Amino acid sequence: MAGLGAMYTNGSYVKQDFGKALGWCEKSIEAGNADAPAQTANMYLNGRGVRKDYAMAAQYFRQAADLGDGYALKFLANMYEVGFRGPPDLDKAGALRFRARQVDPDARDVDPIALFRRICAESQGHGQARPAAHRRRRVI
Repeated sequence: MAGLGAMYTNGSYVKQDFGKALGWCEKSIEAGNADAPAQTANMYLNGRGVRKDYAMAAQYFRQAADLGDGYALKFLANMYEVGFRGPPDLDKAGALRFRARQVDPDARDVDPIALFRRICAESQGHGQARPAAHRRRRVI
C-alpha cells in the first residue's frame, strides 16, 4: 500500500494523483507500515496534494520516528533547526539527531539548509513541489 502511495505521489508507472497517493498512504498507516507516515509527512511538508502544513508534517514524522524511522527523526530535527516548528530550537534538533543515529545509524542525512531553501523557493513559485529525485532506502 505504501508503494502504491509512492507511485501515485511521484507518477511512477501510473498517472500522478495526489488524492490516491494520500488514500493509499493512510491505508498503509492503518495497517502499521513504518514507511507510510514519513511519506505522508513529506506530502504535507511540500504541499503535494494537500495544503502545506508543517504541524501535520511534524505529526506524521513523529509517528514514523516512534516506529524507529531514523530518516523521519532527521527530518523532524531539520524542522526544529530551521524554524518550521516555531523559533529554531537547536537543542531539540540535536537531541533528535542523536536519537536518529541510535535507532537507524544508516539513515541518509538530510541537509536542513537545502531543505529550507527548496521549500521556500517552491512556495514562491507555482506552489506545487517537484517530485523528489531520490528514493529513501531502509536498512533492516
